[in-house]
Amino acid sequence: AGGTFEGTVVQQAAFVNQMGGTGVDGVVVIVCQMAGQDQPDSVWQANVEQLLHETGDVPLGLYECPGPYHRLLSPELIGWCGATGRFLFTKDTACEMGPIVRKIAAVKDTRLRFFNANVATLLDSLKAGGDGFCGTAANFFPELFVWLCRHFEAEPEAAADLHRFLSVAQRVVAHKYKASAKKYLAMQGMPIEAICRDAEVSFREDDLLTLTHLRELAATYREKLDIRAPVIWGRLFSDYQKGRLRTGPSGGISGRERDG
Repeated sequence: AGGTFEGTVVQQAAFVNQMGGTGVDGVVVIVCQMAGQDQPDSVWQANVEQLLHETGDVPLGLYECPGPYHRLLSPELIGWCGATGRFLFTKDTACEMGPIVRKIAAVKDTRLRFFNANVATLLDSLKAGGDGFCGTAANFFPELFVWLCRHFEAEPEAAADLHRFLSVAQRVVAHKYKASAKKYLAMQGMPIEAICRDAEVSFREDDLLTLTHLRELAATYREKLDIRAPVIWGRLFSDYQKGRLRTGPSGGISGRERDG
């Protein structure tokens, strides 16, 4: 669950504690909310130190959210976060392999798990030791990302082929997202409408055709890789409504097991 929004560090810490008390597995710290856009990393670190002090033992995560401004953590800073022992997850949005490799190395011996939000660099990040994927396309076909994260080492050729599809498909995913994700899920049989907190979005005939083609291609890869969805979308939604379905603290997809 997200836990840091506008306000002072004390106010944000109070909300983290409130969210932590609901029983969630972890509360995610929005990176850009912990310091102003023009403030240096030293201020960010000092604010996070205060947040840690104010939030006891609440498990935390990190998300380099692009808004209201895009702040990326340096390898040194994310290494410090991992060393605190409080952070269990990071959703990385660097989108470049140089920083990604250095960040993965920085948290290697910590509890902090590295989840890439960028599809194009996902496979290389997994090969570099990353823990999984946490991005928008997981709202469309999570089962394909699960397969990739679990089988990229054992079946490299099939993994590379699937990754090429996912990388190109991301362009369709991003078009009119978040409404497009809900429209796609509705096409899959989930009782959901394409209503979002953003401005109202309408879909043209060609938009719907493109989403249909995306569904067909995703189905082709499920068949090719012998992927069986554990539940149909309608039952998934029903179980969620009835409280029988829970997600992890990150909402991310991982194929790795690490100690700690």
